[in-house]
Amino acid sequence: MAPMIAKLKKMVEGFAKPELKALLRSVPKTNAAVKRITGLRRDEMKEKCFELIENGDILSKTVFELYKKRTEQLVLKQFKIGTPHATVEQTLTTESTAVVAEDDKECQEVPIDLSLSLSPLPSCSSADVVASKLDCSVISAGDQIENNFFVGSPFYELRAVISEFTPLQSLMTFTLTPEHAAEFTQAGFEIQVRFCKLNSSGSFNGEDAYPPKLKLKVNGCVVPIVQLYDEMIDLTATPVTLCHINSFRPNRLDVSWNARRGDGIWVISMYLVKMLTTEDLLERMRCKGVRLEKATIGMIKNKIGKKASDSMYIVSVRCPIGKARMSLACRALSCTHVRCFDARTFLESQEKHPFSPLRCPLCCKRVDFDDLRIDEYFQGILEELSPKDGNKIKIHFDGTWLPDN
Repeated sequence: MAPMIAKLKKMVEGFAKPELKALLRSVPKTNAAVKRITGLRRDEMKEKCFELIENGDILSKTVFELYKKRTEQLVLKQFKIGTPHATVEQTLTTESTAVVAEDDKECQEVPIDLSLSLSPLPSCSSADVVASKLDCSVISAGDQIENNFFVGSPFYELRAVISEFTPLQSLMTFTLTPEHAAEFTQAGFEIQVRFCKLNSSGSFNGEDAYPPKLKLKVNGCVVPIVQLYDEMIDLTATPVTLCHINSFRPNRLDVSWNARRGDGIWVISMYLVKMLTTEDLLERMRCKGVRLEKATIGMIKNKIGKKASDSMYIVSVRCPIGKARMSLACRALSCTHVRCFDARTFLESQEKHPFSPLRCPLCCKRVDFDDLRIDEYFQGILEELSPKDGNKIKIHFDGTWLPDN
């Protein structure tokens, strides 16, 4: 817990007074520490935030959201203003300052850390700008991180942020840190890049998007780019896995795309990820616990109660995907149907297309992996139901059941 508190404090350290005020207002008014915030100076507000973070009164999600908004605004501002051309010999960390109004008559300079983790090659023209981003050292290599910017995949665990929201350029270089390189050389680790377009306010919808006619090369080798076809939303972009990467030497990234006037600001982010298998996700699902039997029985009562003439509910125990009897009855907490699907079959089919959105095979609604649970009620039925009893059951109002044969 202590490392997370330190990371949250480092994020809050660069917040301006309006952001600190928004953070304090997110705390319930019943907390005595936030009853008097009017007229406080920035340092005083920051100390209050630190105290609330240590006490657990401020949610990490709120800090991440404010930090994300600040990141987007800085990237948008820097892209418009531009920065001087940099060479490889320059220091990889610079400081920029932003003037923040302390009150009507007083101003104070607040330092904002910028890291040049992706920088143009020396051969770039003077018109090119340095690709800077917010310092991501608040997130260390090896930690499991919640990705607060892009929509993720349960089959890829985010291990480290190498660069985030860097304005896209035609020639860029990147070098893995010793910590990132040590993990990257292990089996199952990948370097992924993700693209998106910022709107006029500097924000985006969390979905990947490719610049028109995008082409990538890493150290002179072409990187294949694949678009995913989703029948619900047509063609969608996915994260791109980089190949031919030097673990301990500088890498050259060549990017070409069809730039259009007024097309917005294209940015690139780079992540170190670990691939997970169906077995890994099943183990995580078991660790999350089960959907309690009484919750499922309550849902069954609601279904039967809507049909006064019916005293029972007939349900199949076949998986709608594999058509065989389920072995691990699973459902999403957001779904309202009684029937379940087999967890292993569902994840195995999803593993073939890991970036495809998770959809319930029964109602076709998008679901989140964190909402998937083993259903305790139906799992008990599967353990008791004999193969000779068939694959359908009759469920009574009180939750008791009989084979439908």
